[in-house]
Amino acid sequence: CQIPELPKKFGLWIPNVEQLFLDHNRLRELPDSLIFAEQLRDMGLTTNQLHAFPTCLCQLSGLQTLGLHNNMIPSVPVYIGRQTTLVSLYLSGNPIDRVPLTIGLLSSLVCLTVDKDTTDMQLPAWASHADTVTLRDYYSHLLHEKVLNFRLMLHANFLKVALAFRKFDTNKSGDLDRDEVVRALRYMGVEFENFDEMWTVIDKDGSGSIDYEEFLSMVRRRGTDTHNDFGGSEMILRKGLDE
Repeated sequence: CQIPELPKKFGLWIPNVEQLFLDHNRLRELPDSLIFAEQLRDMGLTTNQLHAFPTCLCQLSGLQTLGLHNNMIPSVPVYIGRQTTLVSLYLSGNPIDRVPLTIGLLSSLVCLTVDKDTTDMQLPAWASHADTVTLRDYYSHLLHEKVLNFRLMLHANFLKVALAFRKFDTNKSGDLDRDEVVRALRYMGVEFENFDEMWTVIDKDGSGSIDYEEFLSMVRRRGTDTHNDFGGSEMILRKGLDE
């Protein structure tokens, strides 16, 4: 069949469904109600007409397999990194221009397919033919380095950071959301490429904000223990390639 769209309440009708395969249709988007399909484990959407990554699926805490082969998806959201139960992610056949470093947070991922020849994989030549686990761990390493540098910068400007936090907590809530943090950093003259990758790590609980004490605690840590939060180093990855 060639289904062009799903009913808006579709997710409400399938709260106990564990497998859903909608391959080879004409779906351009998915209804937000799929967040209520809480038992969904395996989802197939190969060969449709999806123009964006279905963000509603990123809220399914038990999703293990996601097939998105052969669509029109240009990018992968950074918060894919919160899908820690994801084992297989199939993305080949999409015009994806970049894979986010938060792929490195997918601790259960063992199968990732993506068109490496057309994607900015941010990989050195020695890793271009690596398996999924090695790629995942290398992205984890890159993300670790990025967050580490961020924390070191904050630590070096501790007082300025504390003042900026207070200044840009405009609603005096005692916390900063993502946009307020970005404004505070710009006020300090700091710009970070793909900041949302770091924000996914900083905002560990996915609440959308970080409170003052959490923020200062992160700064004081200097990032020296972040290696334990992520996997691997380049030496380990090279060893994995040689095995």
